Amino acid sequence: MKPVLVVEDEETCREWLESKLISHGFDVKTTETAESTLPLLEQEKFSILMTDMQLPQMHGLELIKIAKKKQPQLPIIAMSSIIERYSVELDYIGVDAYFEKPVDIERLFAQIEQIFSRSCE
Repeated sequence: MKPVLVVEDEETCREWLESKLISHGFDVKTTETAESTLPLLEQEKFSILMTDMQLPQMHGLELIKIAKKKQPQLPIIAMSSIIERYSVELDYIGVDAYFEKPVDIERLFAQIEQIFSRSCE
């Protein structure tokens, strides 16, 4: 099973993503804040980090930058209801994909599959 870390402060969205990922066979851990995510990035290796951009306290962009330093090969997917506001910077820092919320789950799974197929090449 591939471990996926989901960072989402909105409970309904977090639980929805978690259930969809689990139903596709992923081992899912969730957190509500960037601050609670940082220790997990120190302790565990994940196949993908999915993060909301608009988190309380530490912003998603800052979390992504830290995650890239801690695990440079970690694929990252960003999500936001205003994702276009972040697209230039997300491209610059090298996230693998970003999605406007509400996330199109079929597109998300297609993107995850593409990420995993690249890592096997």
